[in-house]
Amino acid sequence: MSGFSRREVFGSLCAGALGILALGRQRAQAAVAQPHIPAADIASLAGRKNKTRLYQLYLAKSTEVIGWPYQKYDHVSRAKVFKERLNGISDIEWAGGEIIETAEGIPDLKGKIEDCDGLVVVVLTSPARGLEPLTKMGLKTPTLVFNDLFCGDCSFLGFQKRAAESGMKLVSLSSEDLGLLERKIQLLRTAARLRRSKIICFADRDREDTAFFQGAKDNLGIEIIQMGSKEINPLFEKADRAEAKRIAETWVKMADKVVEPSFDNIVDSARMYMAIKQLMDQEKANAATMDCLTMVYGKKISSYPCLAFVQLNDDGYVGACEADLPSTLTMLLVGLLADRPGFISDPVLDTEAGLIYHAHCVAATRMAGLSAVREHYNIRTHSEDRSGVSVEVKFTPGPIITAAKYVPFDRMLVSTGEIVGNKVTDLACRSKMVTLVPKEGIRKMLDNYSGGLHRVIFYGDHVEDLKDLGKLLNFSVVEETRV
Repeated sequence: MSGFSRREVFGSLCAGALGILALGRQRAQAAVAQPHIPAADIASLAGRKNKTRLYQLYLAKSTEVIGWPYQKYDHVSRAKVFKERLNGISDIEWAGGEIIETAEGIPDLKGKIEDCDGLVVVVLTSPARGLEPLTKMGLKTPTLVFNDLFCGDCSFLGFQKRAAESGMKLVSLSSEDLGLLERKIQLLRTAARLRRSKIICFADRDREDTAFFQGAKDNLGIEIIQMGSKEINPLFEKADRAEAKRIAETWVKMADKVVEPSFDNIVDSARMYMAIKQLMDQEKANAATMDCLTMVYGKKISSYPCLAFVQLNDDGYVGACEADLPSTLTMLLVGLLADRPGFISDPVLDTEAGLIYHAHCVAATRMAGLSAVREHYNIRTHSEDRSGVSVEVKFTPGPIITAAKYVPFDRMLVSTGEIVGNKVTDLACRSKMVTLVPKEGIRKMLDNYSGGLHRVIFYGDHVEDLKDLGKLLNFSVVEETRV
């Protein structure tokens, strides 16, 4: 950490900036979970099977062969331990389960493996002659290989370099902790859910994004389509006003207070939500982004989509600002991995105080996860033009956050920090998270800043998991700064 004290950090914030800090944890713990508008399961929404389908495979030696862990080791019983744990994961549909003791049977499994979303290989002994054929099969299936400690190590160690040279999409694990394997299956879930994802980009301008759309499909499996005001406006006008009023009343009830907007403004925001959601349901999309500033300033649409995006993000979808497709991809990539929504922000760097402020007029309120208590928030106007409706979220101090930006299609920029409060000022966007980071890290970030303005904030430190996900999806992780 940097050389100044936390007292000095707090003193550097404006008066009242940490008003929520003193009561943040108590309020978050004491608050009653509010009702929300339920969303369909993402996999169902995308018209595919609900479960991720994975192939499990066990590699061992014959009991007569001398090697680790010892001759006549009962690898069949050990495989049963793994199978019982893996088969107990409720949202995974398993195929395979063979125990392979020679190299001959592996190539015959290629078609079956490629029919699944991912492959889990457990190395039970050494030698494990089935490892080498895996590097020669031309598999593109995301793969986890788990070394059962003191059992398969001798075969497992040399496998890594050969697998990398063969182009396998591989994450290798070696531990006594079987729970590690269960946790890392989230990597395979994420890759599978990305391939079931679809983004609607709402923009009236000609984007000429054909190559980008194809790149998202080729690299991540994500489909992107474009719509505009001509699709939104008829549904906005036809939206059921009684239902829009009910949604608006729910938003008002959940808010700490409404500051500037009229109730009619909030009802219009609900109508915008209903229009966007209807198009997403129609297209079986689980993400939407909109060229909102251009469309509002150009009078192409009648209401900001800010509250619509808050609702979508709180319900497990993605709603992203400003037709920023790289940030939308980031919200899908990291959000599916972390199982929580992201917050698109404009980072503001205070190089002297060691603070990064993350500011925007849209933020999810269920930042800690869809089943978590929501953050407190006020309903405000959009900041830049002081019109429409947006939100001022009061982020809970204490959590470590990961700020990420996917730079298509080969890099993920990441940094981490600790939330220490919320900046209170009428300047800039409404929601302003304050994060503490190493002072030298801010200077490094500023001197090397790239990847466009936005960063997407997620509660939790997800850097190491993102490095592993990058191995499966062919991107590298660049650390901008780290607590």
